[in-house]
Amino acid sequence: MLKPVTTEEKLQFTLKLQAEKATEELLSEFYHSGYDGYVDIWPVLSNKKGKVVMEILAKKLSTAVTKPTNENAVRYHVAQGKGVKRLTPRQ
Repeated sequence: MLKPVTTEEKLQFTLKLQAEKATEELLSEFYHSGYDGYVDIWPVLSNKKGKVVMEILAKKLSTAVTKPTNENAVRYHVAQGKGVKRLTPRQ
């Protein structure tokens, strides 16, 4: 028998799903606006009046090797005519 899903597990799943959805929407906006370059996207969580609030922030970058904007940022390359590619961080 499976263990019951905790409230924390539900919250983590919901936040992850909403972050992915918001990231896809942001990337779509960048692409359809004609932007061609690199962008960092990261979530910011805060607690307002006992509720967890997530905000997705983004910053356009001049090059792919620019220092990460935030420790949780994920870098993407937006290329017109090709689409969007997630760049893996260097180890």
